[in-house]
Amino acid sequence: MRYLSTALAGAAATALLVTGCGAPPASPGAASSTGESQYQRSVAFAGCMRSHGEPSFPDPQPNGGFMVHNINPNSPQYQAAAKACAKLRGPGMSPAQRNQALAQLLKYSACMRAHGVPDFPDPTEQDGGVGIQISTSTRQGANGSTTTGIDPNSPQFKAAQQACRSLMPQSGGAS
Repeated sequence: MRYLSTALAGAAATALLVTGCGAPPASPGAASSTGESQYQRSVAFAGCMRSHGEPSFPDPQPNGGFMVHNINPNSPQYQAAAKACAKLRGPGMSPAQRNQALAQLLKYSACMRAHGVPDFPDPTEQDGGVGIQISTSTRQGANGSTTTGIDPNSPQFKAAQQACRSLMPQSGGAS
């Protein structure tokens, strides 16, 4: 992951799109073998992450996946929270589910690049699932702040995301 150099004076922002924080059910509300839905496990996981030092960790998407912004997944704080909350994540994705999500997210990444986000990265396997990690940083320039890397709040990014939305895996991630 690309991070700030010492020359940057602003805040770093990272976005992490995570799919499959546990074995995804056949449908968003389907129950797992433990009687809990993926969404319920994800709600518990999000609450645990917040209570263990990641106060801006988001609520899950309806399918149980997360769209995480402005959190450094490599920070000691995040790593400690993830370790403390690991038991709530569920068993993770099966190899077949990971391969399917990876193939789908590769299509999504290619679509994002084709729709005007040329540096959009390919997905990687992360934390028992598959995700796309995006790095941005903001620094104070002579004429105001300047964002480098990919800006998930830019109109170009949002338009590409809308155009590519149908390529997101249905068993995890954000819509």
